Amino acid sequence: MIELLAKITELLRSVCPETYLEWNDSDNATYPYLTYTADGEYLGRNRDGFTVDVDIFDNNSSYKNIYEIEQKIKDELCFGRIMTDDFFLMIDYQRSNTVPTGDKTIKRRTTALYIQVDWRN
Repeated sequence: MIELLAKITELLRSVCPETYLEWNDSDNATYPYLTYTADGEYLGRNRDGFTVDVDIFDNNSSYKNIYEIEQKIKDELCFGRIMTDDFFLMIDYQRSNTVPTGDKTIKRRTTALYIQVDWRN
């Protein structure tokens, strides 16, 4: 599981360098940034599925940067197939939606990915 989370972090950082598992605990946040969580389910022997919820944040009056990151996630990660020594990943896009923040300049959207993992060891 540690290797999987490291790979997800690596993939998301290729889209947005400021990527964090669960939350951004920085004292001075650099925007835009994203956080993600991964919830798993058993699919069968040596197979699991993970819903990865990606929250994208920006301190801006518009959603432009967030939409650009969201599009990069779709273009560069979704429907991808990735083979490592530990697993084979199949990544699919599920949905995106705006999350109200109650702040005029802090913008947030969430994107859900589904990753099927075939464990190789």
